[in-house]
Amino acid sequence: MLELLQRSTLFGGALPPIPVHRFDGPEVTLHSIRDFRLPSYSLDDAERLLDKTFETEPPIDVRERLVHHLGQTAQLGRLIEGVVTDSDRLEQVADSSEVHPLGFDKIPLLSSTGRYQLRLNMWPDGRLQEWKGGEDRHRHRFDFSSHVKLGRIATWTYDLTNEPPLRYYSELEALNAGDPVELARTMAWHHRQWLRLRNGLSEEHQPKPVDVYQADHQSTQEAMRFLGDSFARLATSHITDAGSTYSLRASTCHTAHTVTPTGPTGTLFLRGHFTDTPDVIAKSRARNAVAQPMPDHADISRPKLRLTPEQIVEKLGTFMDLVLLEKDLR
Repeated sequence: MLELLQRSTLFGGALPPIPVHRFDGPEVTLHSIRDFRLPSYSLDDAERLLDKTFETEPPIDVRERLVHHLGQTAQLGRLIEGVVTDSDRLEQVADSSEVHPLGFDKIPLLSSTGRYQLRLNMWPDGRLQEWKGGEDRHRHRFDFSSHVKLGRIATWTYDLTNEPPLRYYSELEALNAGDPVELARTMAWHHRQWLRLRNGLSEEHQPKPVDVYQADHQSTQEAMRFLGDSFARLATSHITDAGSTYSLRASTCHTAHTVTPTGPTGTLFLRGHFTDTPDVIAKSRARNAVAQPMPDHADISRPKLRLTPEQIVEKLGTFMDLVLLEKDLR
């Protein structure tokens, strides 16, 4: 299959397109591999395929085509069946699962430490109403591609910078200078508009103060070490619909969340090799607040929350029921 993936671009527009969004470049459309009539892989076969493909880090388009193929309904159903019908593998999946603090379940189907992981990320119903836009911006120590199977995912990317927000001429400064109230308000408003036009920045693109932490992967808990304070400036945003794929590099600071109006959201996530880029979290803080470094990074650690084998079976079964239902409704 790897050879087919690598030469599939030779066939031009004759193949159905795969819409892919790459945040470090323009929108791309890959050519599908469906017409090659690739086999439906068992879980063991898929594991051998991933082991071979990720002996070295593959090109980004190979990873995108691979997660697209493995995310097709019949193929994904076969992988899930391989998990829930094998008690030993089910125990392994449960041991490496996680209830993530950002509101979703991580269920790894196949993984090889440091080289790759194929997992389902599942947001339960109702998260859209609960989310208030305050989750932590972060970056991973690996490149990844994510195929949206259910719902919609919104992703925002950020630049971490030492540049503070633009300083507006305030009404208080104008009043202290002896200007009348109405003139002070007018001057402050025009100064804000001028700065925004000059810099091409809307209010949402203004740098926001953050405290930056680095993950400690040697800890048995979710532990973060304080690095310092910074500013996060919104760079791009994108919504990925079901059936499409998006990719991010390890160096990209981002945040992602479901924007599905009703019902759950699910993605098939495929990451590559660990890089030298550390996992980092940029936690929001009040604009004028002083950074509060923790004396010991363990002070902000938390136990890793796992799913039980019974919960895995229930969640995977519900997920596939919804995927099949949505397929029937199309």
